Amino acid sequence: PWLTAEENQALAQKLKKRIGESIQKLDENPGELYSEFMDLISVTMFFLLPVFAVLLKIFYLGHRIYYAEHLLLAVHNHCFLYLALLFLSLLEHAVSTSMTAVAAPVFTAINIWIPIYIYLSMLRVYQQGYFVTLLKFSFLALSYWILALMGFIAAITFNVMVL
Repeated sequence: PWLTAEENQALAQKLKKRIGESIQKLDENPGELYSEFMDLISVTMFFLLPVFAVLLKIFYLGHRIYYAEHLLLAVHNHCFLYLALLFLSLLEHAVSTSMTAVAAPVFTAINIWIPIYIYLSMLRVYQQGYFVTLLKFSFLALSYWILALMGFIAAITFNVMVL
């Protein structure tokens, strides 16, 4: 509503052109678009790291823990997440179709272990009860994934509109 009709039309044309180019790029080389998307994910997660530390600070206001310590836990958990996802990605590329039955339990185990590990790290660092930590972990996870989704949408929109 704050744009004039001509500006709206010009923006719509530019967006249609960029989406058309992205679809053409996807048809020609889907690996390149996937690579660009993965670059956006890593950049988005990099910017979400201090935001996650702020969320930890908010959820643990009563504790006498500095922001830097929350940030250190956030870096630790993000590194663990990156390593687990790297291992999953390498395993996916290494496994042939005949070995899928062997790799499926490993995939499942790693995907189950990721939230358990992050929960246990919070339990150890903040030293609260199991239920309180589980409750805070659940709200933090939900908040983080909502922020991540918003960040991914913003990054994709930026990629389509600007680049």
